[in-house]
This record gives sequence, C-alpha cells and structure tokens, in this order.
Amino acid sequence: MRFRNVTLLICCLFATSFAFAQSDSIKIVKNKFNDAVMQVYNQELKENPHDYGVLYSRANQYLMDGKYQLALDDVNTAMKYAPVNDKDTRVEQYMLRAQIQGSMGNKSAELTDLRSAAAIDPTSLSCATLLADAAYENGDYATARGAYQKLLSANNLNYDALAGMARVSAKEKNMGQAEEYMNRAVSLYPAEPRVYVNRAEVLEMTGNYVASAQDLIMAMSVKNGDANAMSHLIKLSDSHYKDVITALSNTIDKAPKVGMFYYIRAAIAMRHCHYAAAKNDYRTIIDAKLYSYHGIYYNMAQCEYQLGKYDDALLSVGTAIGLCSTRPDYFTLQSELQLEKGDPTAALITIDKALALNDSDYEALEQKAKILLVQGDNSNALTALNASVAAKPVNADVQLLRAWVEKNLMNTPNLATVDYKAILAMESSDSSIYAMKGFALQGLGRSHEANQWADDIVKNPDRAGGEAAYYAAVLLSQTGNNDKALLYLEAALAEGYGSYRNLALNKEAYFSIEPLRALPGFKPLLARYADNFKK
Repeated sequence: MRFRNVTLLICCLFATSFAFAQSDSIKIVKNKFNDAVMQVYNQELKENPHDYGVLYSRANQYLMDGKYQLALDDVNTAMKYAPVNDKDTRVEQYMLRAQIQGSMGNKSAELTDLRSAAAIDPTSLSCATLLADAAYENGDYATARGAYQKLLSANNLNYDALAGMARVSAKEKNMGQAEEYMNRAVSLYPAEPRVYVNRAEVLEMTGNYVASAQDLIMAMSVKNGDANAMSHLIKLSDSHYKDVITALSNTIDKAPKVGMFYYIRAAIAMRHCHYAAAKNDYRTIIDAKLYSYHGIYYNMAQCEYQLGKYDDALLSVGTAIGLCSTRPDYFTLQSELQLEKGDPTAALITIDKALALNDSDYEALEQKAKILLVQGDNSNALTALNASVAAKPVNADVQLLRAWVEKNLMNTPNLATVDYKAILAMESSDSSIYAMKGFALQGLGRSHEANQWADDIVKNPDRAGGEAAYYAAVLLSQTGNNDKALLYLEAALAEGYGSYRNLALNKEAYFSIEPLRALPGFKPLLARYADNFKK
C-alpha cells in the first residue's frame, strides 16, 4: 500500500571503524563494586541515620544508578539534618537535588533548587553552568543570560557559554547578536563538529535554513564528524526541504567527487517522494564510481519501482542481492516487482527466500499475503496478515489491509471493525499520515471525521514533499469526494510528489486513487507535472 519508509543508510565515511561493547565480565565487576559501596553506606546509616554526608553520597550513587526516587528521598533527608549555616554543604545538596529533579523531568523544581544554590554562593561556576541551562530550558531567558555572562566573564573562551548566549539571544529575537556569538565560537573551535551543530540550531531559529543545513553538513564533514548531525539534517528537511537540498547542492558543487553528499541528497529526496531526483544521484554515484555499496542499488531499485520502471528496478535489486544476499528487504522488493509484472508464482518463490532469512519479517509477511490474494488464496493470505500483525502490532497499514480482507473477502465485518478500532487506539499522532486513522474512520462509516482527517493532514503534514496530500486524495476518492480529491492530488504534485506507480499504475482496491483515473482532468494533470517523474 504505502511505500516503505526509506531507511537512510547513510555512508558514515567520517565515522570510526570499531565500537566496543562493555563486556559482561566488566558489568559484573561494576555491579559487585556498587553493591559493596551500598552495603557500606547502609551499614553506616544503620549506625547513624542522621549522617547527612553519607545520605548525600548514597543519594549520588542512587542517581548514577538511575534510582531517582530513592536518590530524592536521601537528599531530602540529608538536607533535613545538615547544619543550615554550612553553606558549602547546602549548595552541594541543592545542586544534587536539582540534578535528581531534572532527571525525573521535574524541570521547574530543578530550576528552583539551582536558584537557591546560586543565592547561597553567587560565585560558583558549576552552579552557574547548571542554572544557565535549566533556566534556558524553562524559558527564563533573563536568568539564563545572567548565568552565561557570568561564565564568560570567568572564561571568555567558554564554548558552552558562547553557545548558550547565542541561543538566548535568538529566543530574545536579537538575531544579529545570536549569530555574532556563534560565529565567535566557530572561529575559536573550527575543527569541533559540535560548534557547527549548535550554530545550525541558532541559524534555524533565525530563519536562515540554507545556512543551518550548510552547518549540519559541515558538522558531518570535519574530522570526527558529529553523528547526530545527520538526524538534525533529516528533521530540518521535513519542514524546509528545498533549503536543505539547496545546501546539499551547494556542497556538491564545491566537492563534486564526494559520493557521501550525493548519497545524503538522494536519501533525503527519497524520504520526500522525489524519486526521479534521488535516482539521478544514485546513478551519478554508480557511473562515476564514487562509492561502492549494495544499498545504493537497492535504493536505486526503490526509486525505479516508484517511477514505474519495473524492468530497470529488477536489474538494480538483482545487483543488490548479488552483492548482499542476506537482506530480507531486498528479496521483498524483488517479489513486489515480480508481482507488479504479473508473475505471482515467481513472486511467491522470492518472498519465501526473504522469510527464510527472517520468518517474522512483517513486511515480507505482508507481501506474501498480497501474493496469495492475487492467487485467490484468501484464507492463507489472512494467516500471513495475522503473522505480520503479530510481528509488529503497531502497524496501521497492515491492519488496514487485514480489515479490508475481513470485510470484503472473508465476510467477517465484525473482525474488520476490531481492526479499525485498533488503528484508532494506536498511540500515534492523530494527524500523522502513517497512523492511517482517516481510513479507519471511513471503514467504521464515520465519513465526516474521515474527511476532516484528510483536511488536517494536508494542513499539518508530517513532512514536505506532497505525500500527505496524496494520502488525502486516496481517502477522499474512497469517500466519493472526487473533485476535492483531485485538488489534493494537484497539491501533492505541486510539491513534487513523484511516485508514478502510485498515481498511474497501482490498482490495489483498498488503497489507490483508481477512482480518479477515469476523471477528465486526471491525465492532463499528470502531463502537467511530468517533470516529477523524470530528470
């Protein structure tokens, strides 16, 4: 039904080669040491329950162990018995309790304790550091600014204080000062990836999205690049896609031989359903021999599939499988293509290869169900769908397909109702297209609410690229509101939506825009946006 979420298999060319997990023996030693320490604390407190120093130490140990309520109980008791005039002890207790409150999510209480600590000892830089960050998170920018300024007065090279002042200035709408602080930080630490991530955050707050994306790319490019920069870039692309693509294109213009930049641009384009653009970048990587990786051929096949180029896609996924034959998703895509080509027998043989690698792969089980439905084996198709749901219970699209089978093929509408209600009960954003809640509402006969859901997902899309408008068009075509569905389809195309397969070829009865294809305006609309499907 909906196309598979694109997995961004970004080539970490800048990452280290090895990661060492903590061995079981080290964990055992650590646990034994912690137990011994706690036994000492417990024994001392048994002898003197009012020993505020031991209570403080045990609270700190509880905090490190993640036992926050026990830590809070201990520090509260310690504060009860500590001398009020012992300022140093009181400051440490307030700071520890603040950290515990912060770990428990009690941000307001955290800030209150840090204020108390700062009032007792205004010269404490460690307290100022904690206070600055807590005040910023609580929206108390005046207090945060004062604390960051104190840190800068003590050390004008303090990077965290510079970054903090930049964020505060941006929140206070002093954009020029915000950029000045971050530019100063970058000039001081040009080889540190974190400075670019932080400047990107400030630049995003100022509305300079291209420059923000450029800094995130820079954070990935410097030595020991920031691995989190990629996730920040993806998130930024969801709301400011064109700006991110512009930044990547600028980077590629300056470094045309770096395959990683093409790969990132292609992966982000795929995420936003711009398959022709993504395919062009993958082709560049392959033809120019910029990087060799089986995932490039798999992603290329996905693009060709969505563009309706099934023969090309079969060749590409075949190459991917030749390079790596242990990925169930590669065989699943090959099976989907064989089914699209009208060969369910070959598709069934291929999907069994995917399931031989992982018999609980929910996508492979869903694909097997689709093949069996084409072959008219509805009962076994339902069994495969049941297994898919069991493998991934929070999977709205599979449950939607199962509900359709139950209602239309198995004559068990009561079971379909259970599935529709289960979709509505899933813990997900009601406006997320992937929650499929509008389709469940329509299945329950609540058409007015279903239509409202369609309107909502277009107004507040998960990400740019037109996919939300396409989902709305599918749903409205099923409710008989074809005129509005066509308008939403045009909105999807105007955003660059590029799945020719979904628009022109997909005939799955439970999820397609086939009712719109007979309308007079449909073919001219696709012709007007033909560039979405070619590069």
